[in-house]
Amino acid sequence: MGRITRGALVGLLFALTAGIWPAYAAPSNMKVTSPANNSVLAGSYAADGSTSGFQINLRGTASTPCSSFSSITFKVTGPNGYSKSFPYGSYSGKTFSGGPSTPWDTQDLPNGLYSVYIYATDTGTLCNSQTGSAYASIKLANPPRAPVWNGSPTAASDGSANVTLSWNKNIEPDVVEYHILRTNPDQTTSKAVVPASGQGCSVSSGSITCTDTSFGSSYTGTYTYAIAALRSRPAYNTGETVKNCDTTNNPCVASGLNDSRDVSLTAPTPTPSPTDSPSPGGSGSPTPGGSGSPTPGGTGAGKGSSSKGTSVLSFGTSRSSSSYNQFYTGTYSESLPYQPKTLIVGGGTATPEGQQVEAGSVTNTPPNFRPIMLPVAGGLLAFLSAAHVRRLLIHF
Repeated sequence: MGRITRGALVGLLFALTAGIWPAYAAPSNMKVTSPANNSVLAGSYAADGSTSGFQINLRGTASTPCSSFSSITFKVTGPNGYSKSFPYGSYSGKTFSGGPSTPWDTQDLPNGLYSVYIYATDTGTLCNSQTGSAYASIKLANPPRAPVWNGSPTAASDGSANVTLSWNKNIEPDVVEYHILRTNPDQTTSKAVVPASGQGCSVSSGSITCTDTSFGSSYTGTYTYAIAALRSRPAYNTGETVKNCDTTNNPCVASGLNDSRDVSLTAPTPTPSPTDSPSPGGSGSPTPGGSGSPTPGGTGAGKGSSSKGTSVLSFGTSRSSSSYNQFYTGTYSESLPYQPKTLIVGGGTATPEGQQVEAGSVTNTPPNFRPIMLPVAGGLLAFLSAAHVRRLLIHF
């Protein structure tokens, strides 16, 4: 038997070593378990303003043939370059299941598509600190906060058909529009849409101020106003019917209505002339059968309306006010009042399911769209056709 060379001996030792201690693989069984892949996250606001569903606990699993993990980290990425890490730290054991103590706060993030990652790096004898990873795709579809009034609605001091509304702009970055709901003296409700930019109104110091002049010739009575905000969101899972915002073609989710506030109007009693003929050149009185908007140069502007705002987009009569608040509680679907019997109202949960509610108060007769007038600077008037109004408004 020949003599064993030094090189052969080294090779033999290497072979024996490899047979006893095989090369370890990277961490395996990597998975983000919370939130689940392809889930839709939607928080909610209670009537008292308390929240639920916005704080997300990040959880995951990982395994290693080594003795432990030197580090485990969760990371979330999303729209506009959003990136935030949630370190867990080291873990002594071959099988990990858990997550960081700090939750992921989604309340004021823009709705959209996000990715949640888990990274795990192993450690131990003969391990070479290999890192494994996994991720889950998430959709945020959070509702906005209910708008906050910047003072109560104010009627014009001269008794004309004119109400000034003002509220604070929402802080959510993806609010698209506001819906103003007005309950009329006959308990029908009307809706007007204001873009988030405040177009058609005025924006100053973070508040939006608008003037409602959409009243008929007989406008005496008490009117109740409430406002909801709508923010954009991605579509839910394939097959869901979603409702778009009025001003865009994108799906939206609504806040609850803010606290309702009343304002009373009293039409002045005209004093007949000796000849019982109308006096020419009226400056602020609505004409019989007209739209109720003050004429150019009139004195019917409400508090600060000459400098703070112009006429809000036209209100269109929609339905009974007895249950309109239910349409502004999280997500909702595309069932219009001209398809009666039931309406689908979303619940604003992580796995939204429609809730059928009776819609007996919904009329089959579309509202009477009438031309509206928007007073603009300098006393000019711009007329919008009935077709334009129909295109701007979606009536419930």
